[in-house]
Amino acid sequence: MLNFFDQIRFFPVSHEELTEARVAFLHGAYPLRIEETQFSYADFATKLAHNASSITTFKTRQQTAFNAERNRWEAEGLDSFIADDTGNGPLEADMPGRLLWHCEQCVRQYLEDSGRCGGGIPWP
Repeated sequence: MLNFFDQIRFFPVSHEELTEARVAFLHGAYPLRIEETQFSYADFATKLAHNASSITTFKTRQQTAFNAERNRWEAEGLDSFIADDTGNGPLEADMPGRLLWHCEQCVRQYLEDSGRCGGGIPWP
């Protein structure tokens, strides 16, 4: 679990490396690199001030894209979910943080067409 002020660093990996890391992580075999450090609010505030312009530009672009996506969802009727007795509901996924929604009929048709689920992962 993460604690307050824990820092996470992301780094680029190939598709193969990501696939291997996901499998290893599920079995506790992914080598996490943990480094002790001290958080300096003064350094953090300085970095924020130094990068304020680019941060504002990014956040504006991000919010614009988010709003456009939400509007598209609403226009396509994808902004809400109503549970019913047709088999619609959540599926648990193999990675924490992933939750898949399914409609049995849609999934069945999709698998008959391609034999794969989202992201190109073979369906079990």
